[in-house]
Amino acid sequence: MGTIFIVGADKGGTGKTTLARALGEYFDGKGIARDDFDTEHPKGGLKRFNPLAEIVNIESTEGQMRVFDGMNGNILIDVRAGMLSPVLQMLDEVRLLDDVKNGIANLAVLHVLGPTKQSLGEVFDVVKAIGPVHHFPIRNYVSSTADYLQWAEDPEISLVLDKLKAITVPHLDDKAAGVIDRDAWSFSGYAASSESRVLTGKVHTWLRAVWKEFDRVGIADLAVGRGT
Repeated sequence: MGTIFIVGADKGGTGKTTLARALGEYFDGKGIARDDFDTEHPKGGLKRFNPLAEIVNIESTEGQMRVFDGMNGNILIDVRAGMLSPVLQMLDEVRLLDDVKNGIANLAVLHVLGPTKQSLGEVFDVVKAIGPVHHFPIRNYVSSTADYLQWAEDPEISLVLDKLKAITVPHLDDKAAGVIDRDAWSFSGYAASSESRVLTGKVHTWLRAVWKEFDRVGIADLAVGRGT
């Protein structure tokens, strides 16, 4: 049937769409075909940087049908802020979680942590809903400082996240991030441009570090039809 890659968070402002963009570019680099869906309906967030992404209202039956009824390969879903838990509940209601448990489909949830320690409770809620397999908490430093991220200061939480195969995303230079956001660059496109030796170099280094993390936890290996 395929693999569903969900990038989501139960809070806004966590850098979720940045992660979805980096994941999509990672798949492009690996030759992994998929359909991309942006659930920031109606305006779209992912689509601004990825014109091939389709905007859907994941809260509507019609939107859910558009994403899942014709699924025959990989799909990447950038889930609107606050909708991660409802989307997982929906997958259960339409029996897609049964397909995952029976090996008919794969599900990978890349769960971007919020800044507070309470974010870990959200992680456990997701694990309880879908099981620990293919669930990846994201320590996202991309647009926040370490002293703002409460869980970054707690070694016990770090140990728990390591056991859950957490992905660490380093900080992206603020000026580079601002230019990319302003002009709607892809990360790869900006890194390969001649805009600024310093800024393009920083983006290149950041993107390779993120992709290395995806490799470390085996994200590409979860995709079906790899190389198509």
